[in-house]
Parts: sequence; structure tokens; C-alpha cells
Amino acid sequence: MNSPKGRASPVVLDGGLATELEARGHDLPDRLWSARLLLSDPDAIEAVHVSYFAAGAEVATSASYQATTQATIFLELVNLNNEPFVTYQGIPERPIQEEFYETWGEIGVRWRM
Repeated sequence: MNSPKGRASPVVLDGGLATELEARGHDLPDRLWSARLLLSDPDAIEAVHVSYFAAGAEVATSASYQATTQATIFLELVNLNNEPFVTYQGIPERPIQEEFYETWGEIGVRWRM
């Protein structure tokens, strides 16, 4: 399959936040690591997200941060470049999937009962 821009490689998604933070030397031993890191080093989290786009990520997936054992703060941004998602089989004249979205996002808190 070809990517929407005609490359023979797949579309690049952003990657795992915790995995990359650990690779950069952060210790994430507990379930509330994201809340702790948001308070102690928010620039580290931003740097990971920025690095994925600098490396060529074209799709932003959602991010959520466990604030307490019951509360999760989330942010979801979709289609920031406002382009259709199209995959091809062999050549662009043979699309096998087309999806059209507006740019949108959500932010909020989820509470586990």
C-alpha cells in the first residue's frame, strides 16, 4: 500500500509516549507517572510530541494522563493538517480506503467510578 502522499512507505504515526520518555532517561515506575512528570518536567512530554512530528509523523493520536487512580486527563487532536486519509493498492488510481475529516479536538477529564 502507498501512503496518501504517494510514497511506498506507510503513513507515520506518533509513537508511544512512555517508551520514548524511558529511552530519554525518565524513570516511570508507577501508574501516576504522567501526572508526576506533567508537574515536574512538562517540557519533556512536549519534547517527545514535537520530536515525533519532526521525524515525519503525519497522524496525531490521542494522549491521556493518569492524574489520580480515578481521574484521567485527556487530549485528542485529529487531522491537524486537514488532509484526507487515503490508502492505495499499487497506484493512486486504485484507492482502497478514503476518509475525510475536519480538524477537531477534545479535552477533558474521565472519572473511573
